[in-house]
Amino acid sequence: LASELWNPIPSWDMWVWISRDLFKYFDGNYSFSDLFRLHNEHRILTTRLVLFADALFDGGSGVISVTISYISLGIVALILSVSGKGGRGERSADQFLLFAYLLGVLWGTAQDPSLSLPFQVQFPLVHAFAAVFIYMANVGLNSTGNKKMSSYIIASASYVGALLSLGSGFLLVIPAIYL
Repeated sequence: LASELWNPIPSWDMWVWISRDLFKYFDGNYSFSDLFRLHNEHRILTTRLVLFADALFDGGSGVISVTISYISLGIVALILSVSGKGGRGERSADQFLLFAYLLGVLWGTAQDPSLSLPFQVQFPLVHAFAAVFIYMANVGLNSTGNKKMSSYIIASASYVGALLSLGSGFLLVIPAIYL
C-alpha cells in the first residue's frame, strides 16, 4: 500500500524542507544543529530524519515516509489494543480483533492525499510517541524496581520524541496527570 501512495510532487512545507534543508545539505553547509531548527513554530527532528532517509536512500520518492506513517499508526493501534484489557498483557482473540479493528480505523481514516505527502509523517510520529509515553508511564506507575525505572526512561524518551516530532509534546502533561 505504501508503494502505491507515494507522491513525487513536493507541495506546501515540503518545498521549505527542500530549500532550507536538502539544498543546504547538498551544498555541504548543513550542521547537526540544523536538525533541531524551528520549522514555523515546531521542532521537527524526526520528520527531517525521515525525509533525509527518503531523499538519500530512496531518491525522495516518499515511500519511506508513507511506510513510517503506517508503522507509526500500527504502533498506536497495538498500544491501544494492549491497553484495552487494562494493559496487563492478556493475549486473546478479542485483543487481536481489537488490534485489527483499530488498525483498520487508523489506517482507514488516514486521508490518502494527506498521508501520501512525505512531510506529513510528523503527525503519525507524534501520535505514536505520545501513545508509547502514556502506556509506559502507566506501566511505570504499576511496577517496582528496575521495571519501574526502565518504564520511566522509555516514557521520557518517548516524550522527547513527541516534542521533536511536532513540538507539541507539552500536551502530554494532561494525560500524565490523569494517570
